[in-house]
Amino acid sequence: MSTAPGNQDIWLSPDQLFDGQNLLTDTAVHLVNGKCAGLSPADQLPVDATVKKLSGLITPGFFDIQINGGGGVLYNTTPTSEGLAAIAKAHRQFGTTALLPTVITDAPHVLEEAVEAMKDAYGTHGIKGIHIEGPHISVERKGTHEASWVRPLNKRSLELVRDLRDRDIPVLVTVAPEALPKAMLPDWWKWAP
Repeated sequence: MSTAPGNQDIWLSPDQLFDGQNLLTDTAVHLVNGKCAGLSPADQLPVDATVKKLSGLITPGFFDIQINGGGGVLYNTTPTSEGLAAIAKAHRQFGTTALLPTVITDAPHVLEEAVEAMKDAYGTHGIKGIHIEGPHISVERKGTHEASWVRPLNKRSLELVRDLRDRDIPVLVTVAPEALPKAMLPDWWKWAP
């Protein structure tokens, strides 16, 4: 039943439903305006319920905390809100409903642009924050990261993280212990949750 355009109240009745712990049959999921409002045995739905039968399996969406790109777009090379939307759209088709786009070790301006894009994109398309993977990592354990861009943690990176946190945007930072200058340690711990 729909009360107004954009207001949707529907029950989806799949062959199977995974609730995060159990694989269920004969169970329907209640969606109100695109959000799960609950589960019910399929034979106990309200009389006036709008029910859509589905073949297959319904599961909770995936939350991926390290996505460098998708759909032909890399966060590092397209650090824009449009680029982030394209990345999220590419992953949604495979079940990822929440993500932390990941910017990796690169030139300083790339991190700046990635942070600006995150300010615009946060909360849209399932974007739940940012993962900053480098540039403050170990050169010896850099993997595919470009060694010439690896550098110690600096005040500018801290300012960027503080700016995001002041906006309540979650930030995951991959940093090597040896990349933390001792003089910065007291400052680092003042604002860390």
